[in-house]
Amino acid sequence: MKNKYFFTLALLLYLLSGFNLPNLRAQNQNWYFGDHAGLTFTGSGPMAATNSAMLTYEGCSALSDANGQLLAYSNGEVVWDSQHQPMPNGRAGLGGDNSTSQGALFLPLPGTANTKVYLFCLDAIENNLVGGLRYSILDFDLRGGLGDVTATKGVVLPTPIVGGKVTEKLTAVRHANGRDYWIVVHGWQSNAFYSFLLSPAGISTVPVVSNVGVIHQGGGSFFGAANAVGCMRASPDGRHLALAQRDLQCELYDFNNATGGVSNYLLLASHDYTYGVEFSPDNSKLYTTYSLAGEITQYNLLAGSPAAIVNSATRIISAERLGNLVLGPDNKIYVVSYGNSFLNVIQNPNAAGAACDYKRQAVSLAGKLGLNGLPNFANSYAPVYTAAFTGGTGCAGTAIAFAGAVQPAASSAVATWNFGDPASGSANVATGLAPTHTYATAGTYQVTLTVAIPSLTTPLTTTQAVIVAPVPRVSLGTDTLVCPNAVWTLRVSTQPAGSLYRWQDGSTAPTYLAHGPGQYSVEVRATATGCPATATRLATAASCPVFIPNIITPNGDLENEFFKLKGLTASEWHLSIFDRWGRQVYDQARYDNQWNATGQASGMYYYMLSNAATGERYRGWVEVQRGS
Repeated sequence: MKNKYFFTLALLLYLLSGFNLPNLRAQNQNWYFGDHAGLTFTGSGPMAATNSAMLTYEGCSALSDANGQLLAYSNGEVVWDSQHQPMPNGRAGLGGDNSTSQGALFLPLPGTANTKVYLFCLDAIENNLVGGLRYSILDFDLRGGLGDVTATKGVVLPTPIVGGKVTEKLTAVRHANGRDYWIVVHGWQSNAFYSFLLSPAGISTVPVVSNVGVIHQGGGSFFGAANAVGCMRASPDGRHLALAQRDLQCELYDFNNATGGVSNYLLLASHDYTYGVEFSPDNSKLYTTYSLAGEITQYNLLAGSPAAIVNSATRIISAERLGNLVLGPDNKIYVVSYGNSFLNVIQNPNAAGAACDYKRQAVSLAGKLGLNGLPNFANSYAPVYTAAFTGGTGCAGTAIAFAGAVQPAASSAVATWNFGDPASGSANVATGLAPTHTYATAGTYQVTLTVAIPSLTTPLTTTQAVIVAPVPRVSLGTDTLVCPNAVWTLRVSTQPAGSLYRWQDGSTAPTYLAHGPGQYSVEVRATATGCPATATRLATAASCPVFIPNIITPNGDLENEFFKLKGLTASEWHLSIFDRWGRQVYDQARYDNQWNATGQASGMYYYMLSNAATGERYRGWVEVQRGS
């Protein structure tokens, strides 16, 4: 084992019908690394796992099933099963080395849901990199589900350069189709990247070759090859690669996850002992470790021009010797501290500068030790994007508010709506996450939200039916004139049985007793949850003088025969009449304008008019004359 101190991916899981994608967050839930160290990620955070059988200086990888249960782990030299026992055919011949920066990488064969798994391994500079890139196939149908390495073991993947040597950098990037992987390595004494496609058909033996950037060569340590040391990672969206040459520099590239091509080299910094590289989960930041100095540097990939990205370099920490750093399934970046029984953590890696919240000794390893390496995974921590919206019901003629959401949040998302209402013309489409739309008529409409995210080759579309309910047709009649003291009844136009009413004063009867002029309104619903309709009626004061006679002449000549009220609705009044001695001679609760003093003598009488509804009262006298 060498001591390099002394010897000088965007996986985008999206909703794509036809693919049965494994839950890669769950597959990376168990980590085994270092000197028998381990972590298990749970809902409450990472917990130390002390059952590891593995000692590895650097290279390692682990695999769990879709439920987060451990399947296997390896240092490139041995494969251990979930019982922490070496697999019978996994004890040798894999082609890896535990002192390779990224000496092992598990990847499920697409379409097999972990039944068949590839283990990719790289050789180390201690062996002068002669082993190159190799793969073995594991079958988890063997040994009752414990799995074993098949006869396909240690197979060389040839690279089209003299000697076939590659550096210690090994990563995997999810293909743009959301199913396959690109396995990416870098040539030694070459500027070539090699991208091998892993699909349901297996591993392609002819890589996509990209000659870009500087030639990787030289450095200290074994065979003068230290610049082969250092890690390579892909951004979660699969659009960038970053890598470290240990004794030279840190580099950034563009990656095309549809073609496997690498382009646009950018030198970020020249620095000794550059080792770990990792991207923030939102693809906006890149973190690098300078191992011996114990430094972590952050780059803002959204700074603008290449020069602006380089100049955005911010030192996050300078502490003890650090090794690799890896994005966890909880979207935090974990940093190994060489020879210590803890991990440091970048708590909020999407944030700029000190806001990224670097915590030292954040996770205990329960006495086990971290060394240089952490498990190697595909860029599989990219968010599983989903789109949804609310706004499922509404009323015809009323603006319906829609609220779209993308989880997790993506600032680059572009939302487009089709409200399924072509009759509304150009208003049938809208953009943004919070539009409104007014449907002129009731019915069921199919609303489609389409969300385009630059890193997705296929936009997200979670279409749903929107039920637009009818609004009752309600009228209180035309505006009118009423006498100032009139008491009158408002009636709503005919409504279905069971309709509900609410008048302006909160009363709920189908009719309303109005008092004089005013603006009256009613809200009507067919059901308690139905759409409301409102009608109003304005009653303006009319010139209606009140006249109460003070003499009647009931002599049969049909003139002035009765005690008639004018300017008042007689039936709304209670009339009581008394003779001069105070005896009641007449009483009628709903007067009808028909009192003519029948059976009473001529003379003076006294009346009292009262309206129970309004509380109004009139008192006075009336003379009865029966002469000719």
